[in-house]
Amino acid sequence: MTAAVQFARAGLAILSVDLRGIGETRITPDLNDSEFYRYFGDYEDGMTAIMMNRTLAGMRALDIVRGLDMLAARPDVGADKFRAIGRNSAAMPVLYASLFDTRIEAVSLEKMLVSYQAVASAPMHRLIFEQIVPGALLDFDLPDLVSALAPRTVWISDPMTPTNTAVPHAEFVETYAAAVKAFSIAGQSGKLRLQHARPDDEYSAEYYRELLSS
Repeated sequence: MTAAVQFARAGLAILSVDLRGIGETRITPDLNDSEFYRYFGDYEDGMTAIMMNRTLAGMRALDIVRGLDMLAARPDVGADKFRAIGRNSAAMPVLYASLFDTRIEAVSLEKMLVSYQAVASAPMHRLIFEQIVPGALLDFDLPDLVSALAPRTVWISDPMTPTNTAVPHAEFVETYAAAVKAFSIAGQSGKLRLQHARPDDEYSAEYYRELLSS
């Protein structure tokens, strides 16, 4: 039984959003399975967004916000206690959506790109183009965005390098040191977690139950 089924039976409303270019809105299966897609991800949608003077990460964040609007409009859903969970390519949009929408009280960012600076410093990348916000490093990096979420609950689990491999824990902690300090200044040190899931208990029902109660 999945965690989602358990929570649904507990009376919680769960919305799983197919963000544009993810899930059933992805491009044709043949291209999804190609070597090009495995290395460059949703390049076509990302490039189309940039040509429209937008970003795919931002447009996906808007998809999440509109999903919250739909939930909030329902009489059987509380409109002020949202939790958001994003994994892999969905983690970045969840981070941006949480910044845009204060109705999101807690977020879990799983296997998210560790930072934009890591991209700028790496000679090779994988599955990065759809995550990019042109010119971002002139003003901010991902740890700065996490800092801005204080004092809300933020869990960051198993961040990834620009080549889609696990980031060593020491590097992870160093990268997010400023965010840890920001939460400490806000008097909410316990609400920011930098963690790695246990191999035998990766993102279990108990893991999410604790997030929902935070």
